Amino acid sequence: MKNQRNNHVSFFKISSLLFFLGMWSVGLCSEIQNLPESRVHMGINVDLKEDNASDTTVIGSQIILESGVSGDFNALGENISVSSPIQGDFEVIGNRISINSLIEGDVQIFASKVYFMPSSFVEGQTKVVAQKVFLKGTLSGDALIKARKIYINGVVGGALTLNAHKIIIGNQAVLKQGFSCPHAASVIISKEAQIKGKVSYFDPKKSDEVVNFEQIFEGGLWAKIIRFFDDVMTKDIQKYWDFGSTFWSLSLFLFVWIVAIGCVFLFYRATPLLLQNLTQSAIKNPGRALGVGLVGLVFIPLFGLLMCLTLVGIPFAFLIMLFYCALLFLGKIIGIWIFAQWLVLFTPLKKKISLGRDILMFTVSLGIISILSLIPVLGLLFMTLVFLMGVGSILGVIFFREGSHVLYIERSQSSFFRES
Repeated sequence: MKNQRNNHVSFFKISSLLFFLGMWSVGLCSEIQNLPESRVHMGINVDLKEDNASDTTVIGSQIILESGVSGDFNALGENISVSSPIQGDFEVIGNRISINSLIEGDVQIFASKVYFMPSSFVEGQTKVVAQKVFLKGTLSGDALIKARKIYINGVVGGALTLNAHKIIIGNQAVLKQGFSCPHAASVIISKEAQIKGKVSYFDPKKSDEVVNFEQIFEGGLWAKIIRFFDDVMTKDIQKYWDFGSTFWSLSLFLFVWIVAIGCVFLFYRATPLLLQNLTQSAIKNPGRALGVGLVGLVFIPLFGLLMCLTLVGIPFAFLIMLFYCALLFLGKIIGIWIFAQWLVLFTPLKKKISLGRDILMFTVSLGIISILSLIPVLGLLFMTLVFLMGVGSILGVIFFREGSHVLYIERSQSSFFRES
């Protein structure tokens, strides 16, 4: 479930990136037009080492701020690291956000993981919407943090509202006005933590405290996006679809299982010889399949990002990303299929070739891989190898003409049966 939650953040990030790239390139983004003195930086890896005397907007994959910013700082990227002071507001969307400096204005963050390092200091208001938040620095103003897990081992000077499933208050935490959290939240407080105010509880669906806190923030470019995605993620549907619920987690797992088996059945009925060829080539030369899969996994999205840098290349980049998403989905299924066929060689069923046997072994392999994925390190390594094997086999058919003779045989057999 963790990977699926992170995929939501990645989907929002990539969609916003492509949208604002197109709007900015054709001159329809009024937020940027109204700020002629602002500076916009775009690229794959953006490292700002010179001081910026105006508002700064950055769009990129890896963003590092090593110079001071006199105005506001807006960013959209994969990983964002801030190690220099910012005199204005801080509004970012990303996957992993790390703050290790002074921010004099308000802070608004939508991300997967947010780290307030020990040297971080926020003078204004703070609003964070994330999956996990680690606070070791200082928030002098009021703060609203909405996440699944929150770890606090720093200082909060203002009113603190925590809307999370699990809250951990460390031994070095100093909460000068206490905090409020939902009734159903799991709260762990260290004995050494200094909580000078009271601890109150509220109902997230009926609390006026959270609603009034929303009015503190002004509407900036990224703030509007944060509010939009915040509303999307907190609709009433959440009370029916709680990703932490065991029932819905199991239901989603079974749904994915059934979809995977259905896709394999369709592939088998459409091109049985092609699947057989993919399996044989991967088992016969696993090193080649792993190498091709690794190269394709790295360079296909890189090529798509490079195409985004030009206005003409944006439609091609969109098609490349669609192909890449399809490759990620099919790579897992084909990888598990290859593992299933390899597993058949060590069973008495290896001489009984049938669709029922293959579907049965695929189902068993899917269960084995699901169990192995629970192992922290070895499970991840095994899943990666299976995934790369599937991706490499698919790319081998597309780019290296592996299996072209199989397609020819299938077409020959189809024409033979039609004539007869």
